[in-house]
Amino acid sequence: RPKTFTTALGEVRLERAYYRCDTCNTGICPRDRALGMEKTSLSPAATRMVGFAASECSFAIASNILKELAGLEVTPKMVERAAEALGAEIAEDERQRVEPPSGPTMYVGMDGTGVPARPSEREGRPGKQPDGSDTRG
Repeated sequence: RPKTFTTALGEVRLERAYYRCDTCNTGICPRDRALGMEKTSLSPAATRMVGFAASECSFAIASNILKELAGLEVTPKMVERAAEALGAEIAEDERQRVEPPSGPTMYVGMDGTGVPARPSEREGRPGKQPDGSDTRG
């Protein structure tokens, strides 16, 4: 069966063998899997390009950038699908490789408005209040 793929160098039409299971009525093209293009019409290199562009801007803008810089005709919807598939692949990879923390988790919060100081360190220094005091008195 013929199929057109988008590669880093433009579109390529491939003739591939197609096999169908009579029992479950599903079909496969082994060459698609061997080339890393199973369930997609993007080559691995085009997928990387699309993923990078999608990570930097909107899907529509990424589509335009890919057209202008690489001459690739990738619709915003194709960019979205590729980005979501890459995100799912990355999330699955992290689930398999990253070990969950073994102990309790500590969260740190900062308000960014001041630095806590001991009363002895604040002595003789004006505070941020209009009258020169600090919030601790």
